[in-house]
Amino acid sequence: MQRDEGAVLEVIGDASALSDPERSRVLTDILDVMETCWDFDRDGVAQAFGAENFPFQSGYGVVFCHRGRRAVGYSIFFRVPLGTDHALYRAGAAVRPEERGRSCYRLLTEIMLREGFPADDTGTRYLAWRTRNPFVWQFNARLCREVAPAPLSLGSAHLREACERIARIVYPRQLLLVPKMIMRDVYLHLSEKRPGTALDPTIDAWLSRTIPNPRDAIFAVGMLR
Repeated sequence: MQRDEGAVLEVIGDASALSDPERSRVLTDILDVMETCWDFDRDGVAQAFGAENFPFQSGYGVVFCHRGRRAVGYSIFFRVPLGTDHALYRAGAAVRPEERGRSCYRLLTEIMLREGFPADDTGTRYLAWRTRNPFVWQFNARLCREVAPAPLSLGSAHLREACERIARIVYPRQLLLVPKMIMRDVYLHLSEKRPGTALDPTIDAWLSRTIPNPRDAIFAVGMLR
């Protein structure tokens, strides 16, 4: 574990290597934080995670932010196999409402990026995420030189191809609607308690216009700076 700005950061680089008791603790911590941000059936989501062995499949890792005895934030990531290039998919992240503005999300992101990519990485690095939250889209997009899709552009052909490729790997049974990169019915059993907003109102307007259905999400990929 690492301490930073009063928080204790726990890094689980390979979640598939955890023992059953450790997996149970990790899942409990994730669900505890989720409950402060989302309305959902906890038992149903826990069963769904168990059926998919999420997030304990090969390639997955988790970063926690702890204060005192409890987890106050987490970020789940998946290392996407792309040959000579490297991609991280941010498979889930949440921070307790009282922790927002205290740098927890930033710290989780910094550790995730450091842990998720190889130390000798020389290829192109991509970050992928799926969301309908304007704050999440903007935060991740600011880490990137270019993002597809974006409010004023669908992105370059190269980045759109990378987006489709990564989406097929991460969600092989989920239809991706191109070129807007929409995934339908992502949030069938989840609803945000306090939907986030972006600092740039054009992002809020773009997402509201592109995915008006609260069950849908944008799948985005950016080329990291």
